[in-house]
Amino acid sequence: MRRTQKNLKLLAFLFAISIPFMSCVDPVQKPANETVDPPEEIISVVQAKEMYESYEDRRIGIIRQFEGPNPDGSAFEPTRYGWYDYETIKQYLAYIEQEAEQAGVEISGLKFYFSNYPDAETFEDGNPIAFRKQNSFFLTPTLSQNGNHVAFLTTGNGEGGRQAILVKDKIREIGKAREQGKLDFLDSKKKYYSAFHPKMLLLNISFQDEGEDRSLILNEANLIPPPPQNTDMDD
Repeated sequence: MRRTQKNLKLLAFLFAISIPFMSCVDPVQKPANETVDPPEEIISVVQAKEMYESYEDRRIGIIRQFEGPNPDGSAFEPTRYGWYDYETIKQYLAYIEQEAEQAGVEISGLKFYFSNYPDAETFEDGNPIAFRKQNSFFLTPTLSQNGNHVAFLTTGNGEGGRQAILVKDKIREIGKAREQGKLDFLDSKKKYYSAFHPKMLLLNISFQDEGEDRSLILNEANLIPPPPQNTDMDD
C-alpha cells in the first residue's frame, strides 16, 4: 500500500512539473474558416448561356454536316460537355503535384487541348475507341520555360529519381521511332506507349518503375452526348 501511495505521489509530482513545458507547446488547431475570393476568370450564368448558344449556332450545324449520319442512319450528335467525378480531379491534381515535386519543377498551370476521337474502331495502339468521331479534350500540366508555359511529363533520371521532360520533345522522339519502325504500340509497358496512352495516366501506374515515363495527360471523360441528353444550359 505504501509503495502504491508513493507511486501515486510520484506521478502527481511528474504531472505537476510537466505542466509548464506542456503550456509551451502550441496546441493543434483547426484551420480558421477563411473566405475564398472568386477567381477573376469566373463568368456569369448569362455569359455562359450566351457562349453556349453561340457554339450551338456557329458550330453544331457544321459538325453535324461534316460528320454525317451514324452508321445506323441516326443523326450525329456533337459533344456538348465532358464530365469527371470530383474525386478523379482531386486525385489528378495530387498526382501531378507529386510528380512535379519529385522532378524538382513547379507546375505553372494546366492546358486544355481540344481533340477528336478518330473515325475508326481502334486507336493506332489497338485500344478500342469508345466515342467515335466525338470531340473531346485532354488536360496536361505545364511548367514555365523562357516565358512560355509548356506541357511536360516525368521520367527516370538514371539515379533513382525523377526528372521533367517536355511533351514536345517526347513527341519528336516518338516520331523518329515511328519512322525507324521501332515503335511497338501493342506493348503497354513500352515507354512510348505509357507516356501517351490515356489509360496509363493516373488511374493505373502500378507497372511503372523509376526508369519509365509517366504521362500526366488526363482524358477519358464521360462525354455528353453520347448518349443524347439535355445539358445545364438548355432552356
